[in-house]
Amino acid sequence: MKKYIYKNKYILVSAMFFSFITTIFAIGVQFIKGDILDIAVSKNLNLVIVYSIILITLVLLECLTNYFFNQYRMKYAIKCAKMLRKDYFDCILNHPVKEFVKKNTSDYITKFSNDLEILKNMYFTNMTLLMHLIIKILFVSISLFILDWQIAIITIFLLTMPLYIPKLVEKKLINAQNEYLSSIESNLNNISDWFTKFELIKMFSIEQKISTFFDRSNNNVYNAALKDKKMNNITNLLSALMSYFSHIIILLIAIYFVYKGVFTVGSFVVAVGMIDQLSYPIISISSSYQGLISVKEIASRINNDILEFKNRNINRERMLLKESITLKNLNFKYESQKELLTNLNFKFEKGKKYLIRGESGSGKTTLIDLLLNYQNANSGEIYYDDTLVNNINPFQFVTVIRQDTALLDDTIKNNITLYSEEYSNDDIVNVLNIVNLHKFANEENLNLNVGENGAKVSGGEGKRICIARALLRNSDILIFDEPLANLDKHNVDIIEDILLSLKDKTLIVVSHTFTESKLKEFDKILNI
Repeated sequence: MKKYIYKNKYILVSAMFFSFITTIFAIGVQFIKGDILDIAVSKNLNLVIVYSIILITLVLLECLTNYFFNQYRMKYAIKCAKMLRKDYFDCILNHPVKEFVKKNTSDYITKFSNDLEILKNMYFTNMTLLMHLIIKILFVSISLFILDWQIAIITIFLLTMPLYIPKLVEKKLINAQNEYLSSIESNLNNISDWFTKFELIKMFSIEQKISTFFDRSNNNVYNAALKDKKMNNITNLLSALMSYFSHIIILLIAIYFVYKGVFTVGSFVVAVGMIDQLSYPIISISSSYQGLISVKEIASRINNDILEFKNRNINRERMLLKESITLKNLNFKYESQKELLTNLNFKFEKGKKYLIRGESGSGKTTLIDLLLNYQNANSGEIYYDDTLVNNINPFQFVTVIRQDTALLDDTIKNNITLYSEEYSNDDIVNVLNIVNLHKFANEENLNLNVGENGAKVSGGEGKRICIARALLRNSDILIFDEPLANLDKHNVDIIEDILLSLKDKTLIVVSHTFTESKLKEFDKILNI
């Protein structure tokens, strides 16, 4: 988190400058109040008027500088949070796919909607407030010594007692905060899962059951939130009780000083005002410090994630396959399941067409994941020419088109180019004609929006837009994972013909429904 402090140091310095100025004005207000009272006792009306004008001026200046302090304080917190969100988003984008898929998508969303927001409020905002409170405590303490060294020592000793309470319950505060965040994460995971299976829920009429599950998950969040707030409130209660108890003792001592003639009435008012000025920041510093402690683990975890992935060097230079992809004695199984791939040896030669067939669950898609280095084989090797798959970025060679249509809620053009500016409209129109999407192959229709998940185009059109994207990328190896799934006979024929017409590509098609009469056009068929 230090780098965000450094990058926004000028905003932080500005906030602390106004913190210093507003503190000076606040102290000045207390002294002027005491002077006015002493002057009023002496019945010097003209001097009372002059000091009253000074008092009003100082109050206005204190309010104004406090406004600027708060403005810079919030600007600092928001800018730090903005940079943190950008770094965390970039670090997620730099995850290898095999690392990314270890978590649910909702886990990452939780970080943005909850963890990063907590860091903004509890870390960056509290940090500037803590610095402001330290400045105030320092200068008010100096002013108390100027007023009377005895009352200063007693006040500082008694009022700082509440500061030790958050440290005493540090572990419980952290545990309560982590338990709360964990319950939110679990709740969001469940909600994400239920919403993506909405049709299934309606089809089987299990709304009431899902509602019951939600109640249970929601109660966990509620109970964890109560526990977290309870720990904070107990800490605040103990701090406040100690602070007020100390305040009363100091007030009684100040009254005794007036009785003994050590203080004038005006000095007593100044002392009481200074005690108030010191009491509030000491209570608040305890709460602010408590907030920083509670998010210490969150900050460390986010920071470690960013350091691990943000600056990872990913080679994205496009590569050509020289000879072949070779599978040697490949074995793979998922935990607690039988072997999916056993001693598999095969060679995908450059420029040839391959069909991978097998029953559902036989390991066809798993083999593709191994080729893309999403999974690690239990034993055996995969080579791209003479290089192990673990030592390369397979996307330098490969474009893969999955069974599910991957379309963004954007234009046809942007879905095909994926925002690359290296392609002209003519290139896009040409590739749309190749995949038999002639009705979109003009400049006007390139800007049509396909809707969320391709809702505004048919299933076959969406699949062909994805194929057009792959062709435009011009990778040396094209992998199609169940490209014919969920398509009618007309679209099946179109897509089969498109795939088989591709020249100068290493084509790997995973399908158990490819038309039998066209199988002879593949160079080899691998039965899993």
